[in-house]
Amino acid sequence: MLTDSRLETFGADLSGEIANISRSTMRTEANGVTDVRHGDIIIDRDDDTGRGRAWFVFQRAEGTVEYYVGLVSLGPWQSIRTRYYRTVVVLDELVRYASSIGDDATRRPIMLSREPYGDVLWGPEDLDAFLEKDPEMMWMPLAKFSFGPPAENGTAPIRWIHLADFFPDPTPPLVVTSQVPSRPSDLHAIEDALFADIADQFKDVLRVRPHLDSDGASFNIRFLDKEGVEVSCYSTVLSEDARAVLRDPLNRGLPYSPGDGSHLTWDPYSDITYGEMRNTQIPLRFFEPYVVRSGEFFGLPLPETASDVASMRVGETVAIIIHHDQSRCPMRGNIHDACWRIKFDGLVGPRVREVEQQPLLSHMVVTLVDAPFLVDIDNALLHPTIATFELDNKDLRPPKSFLRNETLRQALVRAGIKNVPPPPQTFEEGWQPEEDVEDDAGSDEGWQPDEEPEPEEGIDDLDSIWSDEGRQPDDW
Repeated sequence: MLTDSRLETFGADLSGEIANISRSTMRTEANGVTDVRHGDIIIDRDDDTGRGRAWFVFQRAEGTVEYYVGLVSLGPWQSIRTRYYRTVVVLDELVRYASSIGDDATRRPIMLSREPYGDVLWGPEDLDAFLEKDPEMMWMPLAKFSFGPPAENGTAPIRWIHLADFFPDPTPPLVVTSQVPSRPSDLHAIEDALFADIADQFKDVLRVRPHLDSDGASFNIRFLDKEGVEVSCYSTVLSEDARAVLRDPLNRGLPYSPGDGSHLTWDPYSDITYGEMRNTQIPLRFFEPYVVRSGEFFGLPLPETASDVASMRVGETVAIIIHHDQSRCPMRGNIHDACWRIKFDGLVGPRVREVEQQPLLSHMVVTLVDAPFLVDIDNALLHPTIATFELDNKDLRPPKSFLRNETLRQALVRAGIKNVPPPPQTFEEGWQPEEDVEDDAGSDEGWQPDEEPEPEEGIDDLDSIWSDEGRQPDDW
């Protein structure tokens, strides 16, 4: 929602999640705006499908000639919204897209500033006034901005981006152009040079598909090319070591070098396959949620070594019973917060049982339900799970993340919840959950920036601040 051409303040205080980034000692203050960094969001979109990509390019510090570059994927005619974005960290894709930015790509000016609670993303209140270089043009605060900077002091890729609303922080006032540092006059040429450098830096990286298996004594990660030919192999006895290698693109965003002269890249979300532990047939898919998350999976540690995994077995199915804590729910336009609780119906160890004490955000419930197994190292068991709801309020409006998850959607139907759409195969073309059924408004302490699933919709459209009659769908 927008009120008086500003983002309406709603959502959560995520000030503790702003990335800790080294800043230049150079600072400018204009109406409270400090550490101003200029840049662009560049949207490159296919005219037929509407699918596209958005490049975030901005200065590292005020007045610097060094920049950060990140890339996010956009669905058909999807605009930039307040939400968490997984960025493109697969380097061959980054090279391909950096080499093919169209001449008709849409560039939208942005500015970042530092507030007490973190960075703020700004855009021109009047795009025409910006293009005319009107010194009285106003910059408008759009969202709180946090990101995962590239590894090893690099330029790209930014490893994640999070745009959040200002609730409960006060929205900063508009700032006039004449009171902020000048935008680099050659910014477009700088951006073109940055893209050329990215394409050249990572041009020799090989896309692979890692495959994890184990002989019971060690874990083996075999890196396979597109033809299925093994190009390298990594072995370790430690679970955390195997996990760190598999999630290397998320941790570092740089080519993985196994020591044989090759430089590898992969998508941790889709390129990894998980085999079994030989002889015991223990499925190694239990690693998956630990690979795509930056922290422990709900405080449940992995078995320490491959031999520890070999001593485990698959246990009985455990029911995850989901409750809604009305006392913790903000009830702002049916936006949910950390207002979900779960109980386990089954014989589980004390560390698994401790998860019951945690208030959960909606996306955390989805992550828990989607996990192939619960890792119960106290009992040396891997538990399959089923999900069920126990909800007194049958009129409860479920969050979008529940409606998009077929396991939870079916569980809501079984629980007799009224506001549940039909299964996906019966959706009418263009169907979406109702606009006021949003994802989480808040955040839990310890939230990790790359653990949140990528929703197809977010809380708000930022592009509508520039909307006027006759604008085309790809205008941001």
